[in-house]
Amino acid sequence: MTDKDRAAEIWLDRWQLSDPQAVARTALAQVWKVRQQGGAPAALKLYHRGHPGNERDGFAWLAAAGPALSCGVIHADPDKGAALFGWLDGPPLGDLARAGRDEEAGEILARLAEASFRHSFPPDFRPIALPDYAAKLFALRIGADCAPSLRADMRRAIRLAETLFRDDQGLRPLHGDLHHDNVILTGAGPRAIDAKGVLGPRPYERANAFRNPRGMGDALRDPAIIRARAARWAAASGVSPAGMLHWAAAKCALSIAWRSSGLLTRDPEADLLARFLSLADAEPAASSF
Repeated sequence: MTDKDRAAEIWLDRWQLSDPQAVARTALAQVWKVRQQGGAPAALKLYHRGHPGNERDGFAWLAAAGPALSCGVIHADPDKGAALFGWLDGPPLGDLARAGRDEEAGEILARLAEASFRHSFPPDFRPIALPDYAAKLFALRIGADCAPSLRADMRRAIRLAETLFRDDQGLRPLHGDLHHDNVILTGAGPRAIDAKGVLGPRPYERANAFRNPRGMGDALRDPAIIRARAARWAAASGVSPAGMLHWAAAKCALSIAWRSSGLLTRDPEADLLARFLSLADAEPAASSF
């Protein structure tokens, strides 16, 4: 029996669960499908480092969003790195996009985001503010051997993020990582998983979807697909297509900063960041950031 299996046994006993089946392993956690007393399925998630990292505030978002929008939360012990979520039957929304149905997938993602914006979250639910969540981007150092193009694009994206992320108008609780593979297509409709829980402006909720889902290959860098996504998600976010692309660039830069461990030299999404910025510049309402 592995250490992970022994850890699972502890939570199976504590939360009176049975029939564990390992279903997913990510960089952050191991997930088992389990049975609750009475037979209802659930998802047991154990975090490798013994804490949920930037998903801690996401537990509260999922709990407050409830089963109409998300998997919900049955039990959570963030200090010990364990959580039990409702089980969602169905494929990830990302499968639609990977099958060439990106427009349909984008519409579903947009509708789920809009439903969450209409949802009444408890007034005392105050997740981490977006500028604090993005602190590593603002503290990023750029190495001397970083390519000049990436250096220039990151500096521009950081300036964008300084303005966009610090906008205190219309702040609301956000899922914080609402992309295609964090949405499950259930028989009752799309439901969100793996929230981060962020307090920020609405456009941030769609920003990371531009980089997803994984497995689309070069399609994620296709200008036609990027422009169509920007047009689809901009109006509901209260920004222009150029503004939506600025949000995509700022979020892409944040992900680059996280991967860099504080010192940027190179990154596999350097070309994607450049694409977002150049397409934003080509839009009629583009700004001079």
